[in-house]
Amino acid sequence: MTNQSPNQPSPRVRISPSGGGQLTGEEARNTGTTVRRLFSYLGPYRWRLLVVATLVLVTTAAGLVGPILVGVAIDRYIIPGDVAGLARTVMLALGIYVAGGAAQMVQGVLMVEIAQRLMADIRAELFAHIQTLSMAYLIASGVLAYGVRVYVVDPHRYHEERALHPKCNRRLGCYHVGDGYSF
Repeated sequence: MTNQSPNQPSPRVRISPSGGGQLTGEEARNTGTTVRRLFSYLGPYRWRLLVVATLVLVTTAAGLVGPILVGVAIDRYIIPGDVAGLARTVMLALGIYVAGGAAQMVQGVLMVEIAQRLMADIRAELFAHIQTLSMAYLIASGVLAYGVRVYVVDPHRYHEERALHPKCNRRLGCYHVGDGYSF
């Protein structure tokens, strides 16, 4: 069931890369500028991103070298019956797999850290921007038309905000609609 009147056009449906439709209601005005602005937030994390890219290469190389070593072990050591050479090759393959797994774990931890810090930066900027807006503007623009109160947790006052709104999370924040909290 929809809340639209018959005279209003229906929202646009955009197909996402994964194939699912999304009801967005509006299009980006300037996609290039938006993407550049989003990439500007990655600036402070460029060295960590370089480490992540290097770890991706290490993980990929480790995954590709494993089957090559199996072929070498079969051709050079199993068929001729060289047990010592086979043991060396198995140990080398094991070391490469362990290194690839460790690289993948570090890569995952770094990516999560970068993503969380990036979101915290964007949230802090959003918090600072919301504080500059007047209540009259928020009402006139329709942001407050539905009675939605947005709590953006100030990263510098997290413990005070947490005491006021115990169901809010530092990274996710929350918004209050009616009597329930939604995250």
